[in-house]
Amino acid sequence: MKNVEFKIAISTNADISAERIAELLKKTVDAGLEDARQTIWYGEGNVEEAELATSLTISSPVIIGTETNVEVRHWDCYGESSPNTHQFDITDQRKTNGQVFASLGALEGHLDDMIAVTMEVKTNPLNGVDHVPCVHVHFDDSNMAFSLYKISDKILLSPENGVFVNVEKHIINGRSESVYLIS
Repeated sequence: MKNVEFKIAISTNADISAERIAELLKKTVDAGLEDARQTIWYGEGNVEEAELATSLTISSPVIIGTETNVEVRHWDCYGESSPNTHQFDITDQRKTNGQVFASLGALEGHLDDMIAVTMEVKTNPLNGVDHVPCVHVHFDDSNMAFSLYKISDKILLSPENGVFVNVEKHIINGRSESVYLIS
């Protein structure tokens, strides 16, 4: 059996929910398949295409999340009239490939001012068997810095090849603290 995935963008001027559109699309597909069955039964029309249509296994339509871009500001500035300074971009691909991609960057910033994460289920690198939650942290939208794997009650940090984790001491809130710079 050959598995082929199609993505079809649908738009409408009607005030209708995505769920209702999916329901109508499913009914349309079902009606078409019933028409193909009738063509085969009566032997009238394009029987060859009708046979092909009835051999298809068509699953119910799935509503795919779309990319959302929202301007934001520091969490403590929402009670005041300060302007938005950053933009959150989220691409939800959970239903199509099990991933969510999110990035956050300054509106007037440079590419270096952006951070991005991808969340997905990956194979535990320690045993090569278990499927575990994983977060990939990116330097930008194409260069990965490291991956975090949730393994039991611990988090495994796995830097990418050529990425280094350096420990430095800095004064934070009046105390000397260890920080880890990833480059």
